[in-house]
Amino acid sequence: MTRHWQAVEELAAINDPFEYERGRKKIAKEFGVTERTVEKAVTIARQKQAQENRPGHALRIEDVEPWPEPVNGNTLLIRLWEALGARVNLSDESQVAVTIWTLYSHAFQCFGYSPILHAKSPDKRCGKSTLLEFIRHTSNRPLKSANTSGAALFRAVEKWKPTLLIDELDSQAETDKRKCAELRNLLNAGFEQGNPYLRSSGENFEPVMFDVFCPKAVASIGSLPDTAADRAIVVAMRRKLKTEKVKRLRDAGGTLAELQAKCARWARDHAEALRQARPKIPDELNDRQADIWEPLLAVADLCGGDWPNWARETAVRLCAEKSTGEMSGVALLKDIRSVFDQDLEVERIERDCLLLALNKMDEAPWSTIRRGKELNAHRLGMMLAEFGIEARQWRNGRERERGYYREDFEDAWTRYLS
Repeated sequence: MTRHWQAVEELAAINDPFEYERGRKKIAKEFGVTERTVEKAVTIARQKQAQENRPGHALRIEDVEPWPEPVNGNTLLIRLWEALGARVNLSDESQVAVTIWTLYSHAFQCFGYSPILHAKSPDKRCGKSTLLEFIRHTSNRPLKSANTSGAALFRAVEKWKPTLLIDELDSQAETDKRKCAELRNLLNAGFEQGNPYLRSSGENFEPVMFDVFCPKAVASIGSLPDTAADRAIVVAMRRKLKTEKVKRLRDAGGTLAELQAKCARWARDHAEALRQARPKIPDELNDRQADIWEPLLAVADLCGGDWPNWARETAVRLCAEKSTGEMSGVALLKDIRSVFDQDLEVERIERDCLLLALNKMDEAPWSTIRRGKELNAHRLGMMLAEFGIEARQWRNGRERERGYYREDFEDAWTRYLS
């Protein structure tokens, strides 16, 4: 700042009229200008100060400064995996998916599709916000948003191409259906590159195309809207036990910043190879699932080590477990526990018997959960899969029966039911 502008800004901050008049005359004489010129400069300075002191601040998203030396991809993913596992309680498959997706966010423009990362939990306090914070410290150009208007997000994504982090999407859906619809449109349109979103803008409602292609991570209790869920990698969050210890993000120091810089360097060095990559897609995946997982498989293949195999195993498992259930799984856990507690000596229940007991509960929603129809074996299996619970077979004489063991519920009951 030049000396005369510094003097003008100091004058603009003076409230006492006598002191202000003396200061104005002094500046005019010192710099050889008229007092009217000084007054105009003071007006400009006061407008600038008012702009700087208004509530909020201008948003700036800086590029990640790449690590100064080449980075080994296998080692980088291992370190990301370890840092994530130390701070967020995830299943092995979810941990693999988040690890690779984080590195992918630095190279997303090399691909035609951008899978949504959905941190989905059955209830509160399962670590969704902590996971988004980890991604914020390690991803490319992160922009975290909660309760932000769709119009602002469309413009922010168009301008900065950030890694967009949306927390508590479920609460926004409850309070503002219009905003939820805008967010859904943003998620859907941003899945495929070269698929801009048309909106009206300005006083004359001129049609404007917004390029909203970018990495997006969303946290919510329960499922995304169907169209967005169809474009997502679902990461099942779970409440940690008292015996499970995780580090706090504020204790990470420079570790996460170093990993973020190394991700940026690896992505820059391998951009052309990623553009040319055509990874082998597992046969179990359908066309949409192949679009979702292709970028992550390409990243895993280029990093090498065990990551190509881990990535494909994770893709198959998470796609198989993907659920679009609408009811709270915690309520289901509670009612199943009450069924088991009717006879504390019972260690397993045949599936049809469990369904019969659930559907007979007068105050529960299970008898009408499927658009007025009863809970069936398929829907029950999908809802329990969110907690890692699966039906098992056993022999009853010559007959084979299929059902659920009490011991398979113990972990989920401990985590989610007080």
